[in-house]
Amino acid sequence: MLEVFKPFQMPALISAGILFLSYLIITIKMFGIPKSISWTYYLLKGSDTKRGLWKREYWFQLFIYLLSVLIIVAGNNLYFLFAGLFLSIVGLAPTVKDKILFKYHMLGAIMSIGLCLFDLFEVDMLRQLGVVLVCSIFFTIQKVRWVITYIEIFSFLTIFIY
Repeated sequence: MLEVFKPFQMPALISAGILFLSYLIITIKMFGIPKSISWTYYLLKGSDTKRGLWKREYWFQLFIYLLSVLIIVAGNNLYFLFAGLFLSIVGLAPTVKDKILFKYHMLGAIMSIGLCLFDLFEVDMLRQLGVVLVCSIFFTIQKVRWVITYIEIFSFLTIFIY
């Protein structure tokens, strides 16, 4: 798409992977496995006693915005451009408890992951969705309350690996 981004694709992909895993490890170490990655917004907000710019409640949004930019640069095509833009909607609507904002939050998250996976697998997309469906059913049968977290982690790691 843009030749300007070519030299930055691999560093952006590596940075996105490091950012994602770092955020995940830090929040899991602090709070355990959350209901979803988005739920960490509330966990961080509830644990913060500081005032000012570096309040923990902003960590989730900063993480999402940085990840959006890195996805756009790493992908360097229209699918990843729109995926990054949809992911930024998640940062704009971080409150999943609010029913109205939750719709926008989910739209941004699903479209972002979906566009990335579609671009990466095009024909193999049905196979990939099958794997996600099987994992979902397995975790539901096991009555694990963190099903969404595992699906999100699996989806993001799949994007970074491929």
